[in-house]
Amino acid sequence: MLVASYLLGGPAISVPLALLIGAAIPTALNRRLLPRWIGWLGIAAAAVSVSSALFMLGPADNHSASYGLILLAAVLGFAWLVSASLVLAVRHGR
Repeated sequence: MLVASYLLGGPAISVPLALLIGAAIPTALNRRLLPRWIGWLGIAAAAVSVSSALFMLGPADNHSASYGLILLAAVLGFAWLVSASLVLAVRHGR
Protein backbone atom coordinates (compact mmCIF):
# COMPACT_ATOMS: atom_id res chain seq x y z
CA MET A 1 0.00 0.00 0.00
CA LEU A 2 2.84 2.38 0.83
CA VAL A 3 4.50 1.74 -2.53
CA ALA A 4 1.23 2.44 -4.38
CA SER A 5 0.87 5.70 -2.45
CA TYR A 6 4.31 6.88 -3.53
CA LEU A 7 3.74 5.78 -7.12
CA LEU A 8 0.73 8.09 -7.19
CA GLY A 9 2.84 11.06 -6.14
CA GLY A 10 3.50 10.51 -2.48
CA PRO A 11 1.35 11.33 0.51
CA ALA A 12 1.60 15.07 0.08
CA ILE A 13 -0.05 15.04 -3.37
CA SER A 14 -3.49 15.08 -1.76
CA VAL A 15 -3.08 18.64 -0.45
CA PRO A 16 -2.46 20.41 -3.78
CA LEU A 17 -5.08 18.21 -5.45
CA ALA A 18 -7.64 19.30 -2.85
CA LEU A 19 -6.79 22.95 -3.48
CA LEU A 20 -7.05 22.55 -7.26
CA ILE A 21 -10.31 20.65 -7.14
CA GLY A 22 -11.83 22.88 -4.47
CA ALA A 23 -11.10 25.96 -6.55
CA ALA A 24 -12.30 24.51 -9.86
CA ILE A 25 -15.53 22.79 -8.82
CA PRO A 26 -17.72 25.81 -7.94
CA THR A 27 -16.88 27.66 -11.14
CA ALA A 28 -17.17 24.60 -13.36
CA LEU A 29 -20.55 23.64 -11.91
CA ASN A 30 -21.99 27.16 -11.87
CA ARG A 31 -21.08 27.71 -15.51
CA ARG A 32 -22.11 24.15 -16.41
CA LEU A 33 -18.73 23.33 -17.87
CA LEU A 34 -18.76 19.89 -16.25
CA PRO A 35 -21.50 17.32 -15.68
CA ARG A 36 -22.88 17.06 -12.15
CA TRP A 37 -21.38 13.60 -11.57
CA ILE A 38 -17.91 15.05 -12.08
CA GLY A 39 -18.83 17.75 -9.58
CA TRP A 40 -19.80 15.16 -6.99
CA LEU A 41 -16.63 13.21 -7.72
CA GLY A 42 -14.66 16.41 -7.16
CA ILE A 43 -16.41 17.14 -3.88
CA ALA A 44 -15.69 13.61 -2.67
CA ALA A 45 -12.07 13.83 -3.81
CA ALA A 46 -11.52 17.18 -2.09
CA ALA A 47 -13.14 15.96 1.14
CA VAL A 48 -11.07 12.76 1.25
CA SER A 49 -7.93 14.71 0.36
CA VAL A 50 -8.43 17.17 3.20
CA SER A 51 -9.15 14.41 5.69
CA SER A 52 -6.11 12.44 4.53
CA ALA A 53 -3.94 15.49 5.09
CA LEU A 54 -4.83 15.27 8.79
CA PHE A 55 -3.44 11.73 8.90
CA MET A 56 -0.10 12.97 7.57
CA LEU A 57 0.29 15.04 10.72
CA GLY A 58 0.13 11.95 12.93
CA PRO A 59 2.75 9.29 13.59
CA ALA A 60 3.98 7.39 10.54
CA ASP A 61 3.04 3.73 10.41
CA ASN A 62 3.45 2.05 7.05
CA HIS A 63 0.79 -0.54 7.83
CA SER A 64 -1.93 1.76 9.12
CA ALA A 65 -5.28 2.48 7.51
CA SER A 66 -4.23 6.10 7.03
CA TYR A 67 -2.12 5.11 4.04
CA GLY A 68 -5.22 3.57 2.50
CA LEU A 69 -7.02 6.89 2.92
CA ILE A 70 -4.08 8.77 1.42
CA LEU A 71 -4.08 6.37 -1.54
CA LEU A 72 -7.85 6.79 -1.95
CA ALA A 73 -7.42 10.57 -1.92
CA ALA A 74 -4.81 10.42 -4.67
CA VAL A 75 -6.86 8.00 -6.78
CA LEU A 76 -10.04 10.10 -6.48
CA GLY A 77 -8.13 13.29 -7.19
CA PHE A 78 -6.48 11.88 -10.29
CA ALA A 79 -9.78 10.34 -11.43
CA TRP A 80 -11.41 13.76 -11.18
CA LEU A 81 -8.52 15.43 -12.96
CA VAL A 82 -8.58 12.97 -15.87
CA SER A 83 -12.38 12.92 -16.25
CA ALA A 84 -12.71 16.72 -16.05
CA SER A 85 -9.88 17.17 -18.55
CA LEU A 86 -11.43 14.73 -21.02
CA VAL A 87 -14.87 16.35 -20.77
CA LEU A 88 -13.44 19.83 -21.26
CA ALA A 89 -11.27 18.69 -24.19
CA VAL A 90 -14.21 17.00 -25.93
CA ARG A 91 -16.52 19.98 -25.39
CA HIS A 92 -13.85 22.43 -26.57
CA GLY A 93 -13.29 20.38 -29.74
CA ARG A 94 -16.91 20.79 -30.90
